[in-house]
Amino acid sequence: MADTEHTLPGALPPTPPISAKSLLIQHHPHHVQQDYDHTMDVDGMSSEKFEQMFERKRKRRESHNVVERRRRENINARIDDLYALLEPQETKPSRGTILQLTVDYVRDMQAKHYDQQQRILELEAQLRQQI
Repeated sequence: MADTEHTLPGALPPTPPISAKSLLIQHHPHHVQQDYDHTMDVDGMSSEKFEQMFERKRKRRESHNVVERRRRENINARIDDLYALLEPQETKPSRGTILQLTVDYVRDMQAKHYDQQQRILELEAQLRQQI
C-alpha cells in the first residue's frame, strides 16, 4: 500500500504553513519588529511599504476617531439642549428618555397649535356672521 494521506470525504485540504512574521502582522500589527531587512516578505510587500501602509491606516483610524468623538459630543450637546427645554426632572433621564419626552412634547404642542388654529377659524366665522 502506498504512503497516501487519509482524509474524510468533503474535508478541506491542509492549509499551507504561515510564517511567524505573517502571524505577527495579522494579529498584532502594532508589535511588528523594526529590525527585519527590506526584502520582500511573504505577501510580496517590502517591509518599507508595509510600514507606509500601516502608518496610513493608523492616521486614517485616528482621524476617524476624532470625527466620531466630535459627532458623539455634538449629539450629546443637542440632547442636553432638548433636556433644558423640558420640565425639570428629579434626576436626569437617559438620552433615549430625553428624546422620547421631547417627541411627546412636540406632538403635544402640534396638537395645541392645531386646536388653536381651529378656534381661530371658528371665531373668524362668528365675526363674519355678526357683520
